[in-house]
Amino acid sequence: MKKYYLYINGETIGPLFLSDITEYGATEQTYIWYPGLDKWTRIAELPDIAEFLQRQQEPQPPIFNPSTFGSLKERSCCDYPSTPPANNLFPRPNNYLAESIMALLFCFPLAIVAIIKATKVNRYYDEGDVNKSYIASTEARNWFIASVAMGLFSFLMLMFF
Repeated sequence: MKKYYLYINGETIGPLFLSDITEYGATEQTYIWYPGLDKWTRIAELPDIAEFLQRQQEPQPPIFNPSTFGSLKERSCCDYPSTPPANNLFPRPNNYLAESIMALLFCFPLAIVAIIKATKVNRYYDEGDVNKSYIASTEARNWFIASVAMGLFSFLMLMFF
């Protein structure tokens, strides 16, 4: 790997790796030398190093640490943070509204409860209460399944008895 030398404030600093030159306050006006270069040259005159220096000065995103977020499968129903939707890292849960409306054909009373639960899912999510949103989604699904099961059971009872 190439070793670089900087000339800053009357001092020669080096040998350095290219990734280390920003730590010493190098700018495009700083003089640099490395083996193979005839004379000390301003960084601005060396396009590859100037581009590297500009990239280092751009704000970089913070290092992503997945362990701080976890995944939806790793969390229990009660561990979802209550954050505003703009900062929300969790997808909007299924509200099972369409399914609950279809369940009206099977068992009217239980399907009404499923519809009521389904309408709460989006409201909780939009208010930023992700935990309640996922709980309401689970409840809506359970009531939907219960209404379909009760409807099928009732149908079978009428057919055979």
